[in-house]
Amino acid sequence: MDSGSPLFMLALLAIMMIVLIVLPARRTKKAQTQLKERQDQMMPGTPVMTNFGLYGTVASINKEDNTAELQIAPGTVVKVHLMTVTQIEETGAATGSAASAGEHQPTINGEIADEPTK
Repeated sequence: MDSGSPLFMLALLAIMMIVLIVLPARRTKKAQTQLKERQDQMMPGTPVMTNFGLYGTVASINKEDNTAELQIAPGTVVKVHLMTVTQIEETGAATGSAASAGEHQPTINGEIADEPTK
């Protein structure tokens, strides 16, 4: 085939369109499968993080309503959409060592913050 023929250009355009449609669709399907697997692993007591950075522990899951209740502090429970819970925290970041010891020390980037000045 001549590289300047309209048939060659049409075939090249068709191949490019297929690549631009098929590859993102496969990537999206894989991401949805991984998200579903993570949601199947979640149960009450699982430390998680939402896609907007809220850490908590799963208090309850309602799959019919697609909601989850997360305990973000002792006595504080928030209701979020199930799709926002995107990561399961392996280290238990939802309950830090200072919080579990009954102490509250504000930290910034892992360092204890100075007392606020007035």
